[in-house]
Amino acid sequence: MNGHDVGRRRLWAHVALGVLLVLIGERLLRAGFAASAGDSAFAALDGAASPVVGLLIGIVATALIQSSTVVTTTVVTLVATGLPMDVAIAAVIGANIGTTVTGHVVALTFCINRTRLAPAFAVSSTHSLFNLGLAAVLIPLEWTTGLLNRTAGYLAPAFSGFGWQPATLDVLGVATRTLSHLTRAGFASMGLPPGLVGVFQALTGGACLILGLAYATHLLKQAFVGRADTTLASVLGRSAPRGMLHGALITAALRSSSAVTSLLVMGAAGGVTDARRAYAFIIGANLGTTLSALLGALAFSGLDAELAARVAIVHAMFNGLGALIALLMLATSTTGRWAFAPATAGIWLGRQAARCPTCAVLAIPILFCGVPYILLTVFN
Repeated sequence: MNGHDVGRRRLWAHVALGVLLVLIGERLLRAGFAASAGDSAFAALDGAASPVVGLLIGIVATALIQSSTVVTTTVVTLVATGLPMDVAIAAVIGANIGTTVTGHVVALTFCINRTRLAPAFAVSSTHSLFNLGLAAVLIPLEWTTGLLNRTAGYLAPAFSGFGWQPATLDVLGVATRTLSHLTRAGFASMGLPPGLVGVFQALTGGACLILGLAYATHLLKQAFVGRADTTLASVLGRSAPRGMLHGALITAALRSSSAVTSLLVMGAAGGVTDARRAYAFIIGANLGTTLSALLGALAFSGLDAELAARVAIVHAMFNGLGALIALLMLATSTTGRWAFAPATAGIWLGRQAARCPTCAVLAIPILFCGVPYILLTVFN
């Protein structure tokens, strides 16, 4: 082994360290938001009386907690305890929209460098625009025909009744929970109020996220020198179906589409990918995140199992139809103009964010939290 290979392996080890710091930061940030706002968000969801309210709470809860997996799994549990099915389906669709906030948060950490902000915000916007467009198409269809709910009703018996909780090893989750327990114990020993634990975790997670992003993106360009095209082609996929498959598998392994999107945003900021290349991978990440809800539904038995499976199947069908629509558009488009519409619009938004970073920083909380909250006060 020559010195060049040793140096490259050492470089990749440092990149992996930065990525690990990003993932830990993302988990801590999520845990901090969940500890601070999770209980009130889920209490509001449990009392939701209409699908519109469920949709809005799903958006806000996921934006605050930073995890569609947590929200969707909680919705599955609430359905088993009496949450109306139409409200649950709306909340799951809302969670699909709210989960895109994480990518924007990561992208906005590059505000001080407008050259990096533009491609990073373009990738995060591509994710948001695709999920918003999918919701705009499927929500009216579901509310007028009940297609997803009825189809899931036919399929649910085949997926329910196992009463089985799959054993999975989530190393990052174990590390985050351990740090949470240690933080609570430390705060209790110092006589500090428990409510500060979530704030401390969120601040610590944000610091880890920013440091990890700065460290990893600085090294990514060096790591990809001379082999960027071939490496990206193998990871993101040389075709849309392969890119979606890779995105789904990696997201299922990490159990978080937010983490995968964050890594894509980081890669775009480092100049090793862009919105069009990442488009199919992002859609695959949407598919991969449905696995946790499907596995969670297997833990129930009896009538509760069928209800839980129904919600999980709706989640999978929603994202599966999105992938199918995207594949059909890619296959039938001759120029790719409409097939890549979310990516094209995302690139434009990235340029606008680079021109006015302050506008982008203000727009995200207003659009994903402020507007839904105002609508909640109207509809609820």
